[in-house]
Amino acid sequence: MAETTQDRIDKCNIQTLPQDLQKLRDVAATAAGVRTTLGFGAMLAAMRPRNRTRSGLSSNATQVHDEAAIIYAVQTPVGTPLAMISGGSPGAGEVSVDYDATTGVPTLIFNGAVTTYTVHSSGPLPQSIAAVMASLA
Repeated sequence: MAETTQDRIDKCNIQTLPQDLQKLRDVAATAAGVRTTLGFGAMLAAMRPRNRTRSGLSSNATQVHDEAAIIYAVQTPVGTPLAMISGGSPGAGEVSVDYDATTGVPTLIFNGAVTTYTVHSSGPLPQSIAAVMASLA
C-alpha cells in the first residue's frame, strides 16, 4: 500500500521529513488582508487557545468565520456564552457550528441576526491540511 504524507510524517524519516513538512504550507488570508503562509509551525502555534471578537459584520443569522480554526466556545454578546450544537437549527441561547469539509472554515448559525460575536478558538490553521495529509507521498 502506498504511503500518504501523514504516514511519512508519522514515521519521521530524517531524509524525507523536511519535504513532507513543506507540503503542509498553505497560503491563507488573515483578518488584516495580509497574505500569510501557514505551515507546520503555524499548526503548533494554533494549539494555543485565544479569544477573538469579530465585529462590524453584516446583520445575519449565518456567519462564515474568516479562517480555518477550531471553535471551542461562542459568545454573543460578549460575556453571554451560547450552547454549541452541530447540524441543526439553534434555539435561544444556542449556536450551530459546522466546518467545511475541505477548508476547515467554520460556519456559525445563530438563533437570530448578529453583527458581533466572540469565539474562544485555536489559531488559524492551514486550509489544505486534510487533503495534503491524505495525498500519496
